Amino acid sequence: MTSPITSYSPAQIAGLSRQELESLTRADMAALNFSQIKALTETGIEALAGTQLQALSTKQVTALAATQIRALTTSQIVFSAAQLAAFNGAQVRGFEAEDIAAFSLTQIKGLTAVELAAMTSDQIDAFSATQIAAMSVTQVRGFTATEIAGLDDDQFAALSASQVGALTPTQIKALSSTQIAALSTTQVKGFTPAGLGAMTTTQVSALTPEQIPALSVGGLLGVTAAGIASLSSEQLGALTPTQIGRLSFQQVRGLTATQVSGLADTQLAALAPIGVSALTASQLAALSQEQVAALSTTQIKGLTPAALGALSVDQIDALSATQMSALSVTQIRGFDAADTASLDAVQLRALSSLQMGAFTASQIRALSAEQIGSLSATQIKGLTAAEMTAMTATQVGALTPEQIPELTVAGLSGLTAINMAGLSAEQLGALTVTQVGQLAPMQVRGLSATQIPALADTQLAALTATGMTGLTATQAAAFTESQIAALSTTQIKGLSAAAVGALSDTQIEAMSVSQVAALTATQVRGLTATEAGALSPEQVAALSNVQIANLSATAITGLTADDIGALTTTQVRALTAVQLGGLTTTQAASLQTTQLSVLSALQMKGIAASDLAALSADQLAAFAA
Repeated sequence: MTSPITSYSPAQIAGLSRQELESLTRADMAALNFSQIKALTETGIEALAGTQLQALSTKQVTALAATQIRALTTSQIVFSAAQLAAFNGAQVRGFEAEDIAAFSLTQIKGLTAVELAAMTSDQIDAFSATQIAAMSVTQVRGFTATEIAGLDDDQFAALSASQVGALTPTQIKALSSTQIAALSTTQVKGFTPAGLGAMTTTQVSALTPEQIPALSVGGLLGVTAAGIASLSSEQLGALTPTQIGRLSFQQVRGLTATQVSGLADTQLAALAPIGVSALTASQLAALSQEQVAALSTTQIKGLTPAALGALSVDQIDALSATQMSALSVTQIRGFDAADTASLDAVQLRALSSLQMGAFTASQIRALSAEQIGSLSATQIKGLTAAEMTAMTATQVGALTPEQIPELTVAGLSGLTAINMAGLSAEQLGALTVTQVGQLAPMQVRGLSATQIPALADTQLAALTATGMTGLTATQAAAFTESQIAALSTTQIKGLSAAAVGALSDTQIEAMSVSQVAALTATQVRGLTATEAGALSPEQVAALSNVQIANLSATAITGLTADDIGALTTTQVRALTAVQLGGLTTTQAASLQTTQLSVLSALQMKGIAASDLAALSADQLAAFAA
C-alpha cells in the first residue's frame, strides 16, 4: 500500500507540525522523495527520531543538506554504516565535532576515504583513539597529509601496525619527528619498504634506538641510502644482526666511514657477502684492524679486487691465514705492490699454488727476497712463466736449492737469459734433468762460461739438440774435455758452426770417433786449422766423404802428416781440387801411393807444382799411374 505522504508537496512537507512529523512511520520516511527531503526545515529535522532517519535509503540520505545534518542532535545521528557511506564530502562536513565523537564503531567503519579526506580539522580532532583504531587500512589511506599531521598523541598511538603500514608515502612525509618518535615498537613493525622509503632523513633520524630493532627486515629495506647515512651512532648500534644481514647493496654503500668503523663485532659479522661487496674504498679504509680480522671467510670472498686494493698495509697485516686462503685468484690480483710486500710469512704461506699463480707482474716484483725464500714447494709449483719472467735477478737469486726443483717446466720457461746467468752454483745444480731438458735455446744462451763447466753429467746429458743450438762460441769453449766427451751425437749435431769452430784442440781431442762422425757438413765447414790439426788419425778416418768434402782449405792445412796418411782411398776421392791445392808441401809428401793412385784427373790438376816437386819417385809413379 502506497504511503499517503507521496502526495504531499514540498511546501506541505515544510509546513508539517512537530507532532505530524513525529507520527511519520518508517514506511512514510522511506517513501519521501528528494524534493520532500530537501523541504524539511531545520526545526522539522530536529523533530524526527533517529529510528525514522534510519528508514531513509542510501539514495535518500544523499538529498540531505549540510545545514539539515548540522541541525541534528547527537541522539538523532544513528545512521547506519551504509547510510554514512552514501554521504558526500559536503554532507559529512555538516556533522558537529560532538556528533563525530558519538559515532559507534560500526558507523565509523561506514565512513569512506573520500569522506574522511573532506572532514575539517575539528572533526578529525573529535575522533577518539578507539574510533581511529576501528578504521580499516583503506579508510586510513583516506586521511590527507594535513589530517595525518594533525592527529594528536592519543589518536596516533591508536593506529595499529597494519594501519601504519597502510600509510601512503604522502602521508608518511607529513609525519612530524615527534609523531615518529612517539610510535610504539608494535606500530613501527607495520612500516613497509615504501613507507620507510618515503621518509626524509630528518624523519629517519627521529626513530628511537628502541624503535629501530622493531622495524621489520622487509620494511627496513625501504630506507634509502641517504636515510641509512643519517642514522646516529645510537640508532646504528640498535640495528640487530638480522637487520644488518639483510641490508641491500645500496644501503650498505650508504653507510658513512664513521658508521662503518662504529659497527659492533656482531653487526659486522652479520653482513652478507653482497653487503661486504658493496663496501667502497673509503668505507673499507674505515675498518679497524680488529674489524678486518673479524671478517668471516664468506665475507672475505665478497670483497671486490678493488676493495682489497684499498686496504691499508695495517689492515692487510690484520688478515689471518684462513682469510688469505679464502681469497679467489681474482681477488688476489686486487692487492697493490705495497700490500703484497707487507704480507708476512704466515699470510704468504697460506696462499695456494693457484693463488700464487694469479699474482701480477707488479705483485711478484714487490715480493722481497725473504718472502721468495719462504715459499713452500707447493707454492713454487704455482708460479707461472709470466711471474718468473717478472722476477728480478735478486728475487731469482733468493730461490733456494730446495725450491728450484719444484718449479714446473712451464714456470721455468719464463726464466730470462739474464736470470739464468744469475743462478748460483747451488741453484744451477738443483735443476732436475727434466728441467734442464726443457730449457729453451735463449735460456741456455744465458748460462755463463763459469756455469757451463759446473753442469753435472746428468744435467748435461739432458740438454736437447734444440737447447744446444743456443750455445755461443764462448759457452762451447767453456766445456771441459770430460763434458765434451759425454755429449751425445744428437747433442753434437745441435751445436752451431760457430760453437764448433770455437772448440779448443784439447776439446777436439776429447771427442770420440762417433762424435766426430756425427758432425754436420755445416759444422765441419766451421772447423779451424787448429781444430783440424787436433784430430787424431782415428778421428780423421771416421769422417765421411761429405764431411771430408766440406773441410775448408784452411782446415785442410791444419791436418798433420799422420792425419793425411790416415785418409782412406774413399776419403781421398772426396777431396776437391781446391782442398788438394791447399796442401802444404809436407802434407803432399805424406800422401801414400795408394792414395795418389785413386786421384782423378780433376783432382790432380789441383795439386800445386811445388807439391809435385816434393813427391818421391814412388809417389810420382803412383800419381802417374
